[in-house]
Amino acid sequence: MKNSSVVRPVVLMGACLLTLLLGVFIGFQLDGRGPDAEKSSNERTVKTAKTGERTMVQKLGTSGGLGAELTADALEVGASPLSPQLVAIDAFLRMAQMDPLAAAEEALSASNDLERISKLALLLAEASSEDMPGIAELISSESNDFDRMQQMGMLYYAWGRIDAPTAVAYAEEQGGRHAGMATAVALSSWASLDPGSARAWVDGQENPSRYQRGLLIGWSEQNPLQALQYIAGLGTESDLMDRWAAPQIARNLISARGVMALDDLAAMPATQNRRELLERLADELGETDPAAAAVHLSSIKDTEILRTAVPEVAQEWARNDPQAAVEFVSGYKENTEVYARAMAEAIEEWAERDPYEAGVYLNSLPASPDLDRSVAEYSREVARVDPDGAMSFAVSVNDPRIRADTIRRVARDWQRSSPEDYAAWAAANPEVAPADTGSDARRD
Repeated sequence: MKNSSVVRPVVLMGACLLTLLLGVFIGFQLDGRGPDAEKSSNERTVKTAKTGERTMVQKLGTSGGLGAELTADALEVGASPLSPQLVAIDAFLRMAQMDPLAAAEEALSASNDLERISKLALLLAEASSEDMPGIAELISSESNDFDRMQQMGMLYYAWGRIDAPTAVAYAEEQGGRHAGMATAVALSSWASLDPGSARAWVDGQENPSRYQRGLLIGWSEQNPLQALQYIAGLGTESDLMDRWAAPQIARNLISARGVMALDDLAAMPATQNRRELLERLADELGETDPAAAAVHLSSIKDTEILRTAVPEVAQEWARNDPQAAVEFVSGYKENTEVYARAMAEAIEEWAERDPYEAGVYLNSLPASPDLDRSVAEYSREVARVDPDGAMSFAVSVNDPRIRADTIRRVARDWQRSSPEDYAAWAAANPEVAPADTGSDARRD
């Protein structure tokens, strides 16, 4: 139920390009182009390194990529020399057009991380499908696992925008544990541009489920409701919403629909895909807009939606405002299952951050079996910092199974942190103390 961090290759590319453009801007400023320099809204003029020389057209992006151009008309003779940054960009782009592999080697050999990724992004935005295998081979020789995975993600995302089927075929031919991720990245890139063609290709494969995650991630960027309709039609046996796909689709839904995404999921058949997607969506709403999510959930009657969404929202909300979170959960006392689960999530988060206040709040509530999970979570959370206090809560749990398990866990932590104090408590409470915490600790 915790968040999993996922970095999209397109985000990396966007960040790199933003860095590059900032570098160009800084270069202009360092060259003395202050506020008094003459300029219009449509053009800037700079002087070339040699008087009268004009710079050839250099495309910075194609197919909806960077989309900017350095043209001969734009780079006219003016009062300032061409900045070093623009000279470097111009030289690198010339190399990328004439010899993509040499440009890839230069990009990958850069010692500065920003320079390396920025150059690779420029190269991949211009590379053809025929260039990609050679670039991939150079990237695969990188010794750093993180850099290699990051750069391969960028490559497959760029490749997917121009020729996803070939990119998928190459990834599958290479095999390895990251082949599935590579195909999904390429397909998500394609589907974000042309979901209709991407869907037709996926549906035409012998095993469509192998490719549907990537399709749905990209499709949900462009039209999340259509992507949901596709998911709804997959049936009860489908299980696509893993820890990589579900968070990204959930974020795309929220971006387009806000809290109304809860209604969209409520309208879907109750399948495993819906449950997993709902969990991630509620988790995201609990982090970004819990108050709005709480208001919207109050109008939803679907038991499964509430059983999944309320605890997730409560957990995330409690990280920033535990008092608001438990007040939200208190509105579900009549739904004992939802109330018990959600309160336990909120109390666990609260106890992690402020065990004293969480304990005071728990003590203020009337004793109830519905709070057994909350008391258990609180006891386990504070056992390492206040084992005596944790044990006083643990023994008050009503459910015998939950009580025995909680006492055992608290006893284990107490015995590890303060053996003498624990021994004294166990001797005074033989009817409660577990028989053997040592063997339990080893099994855990």
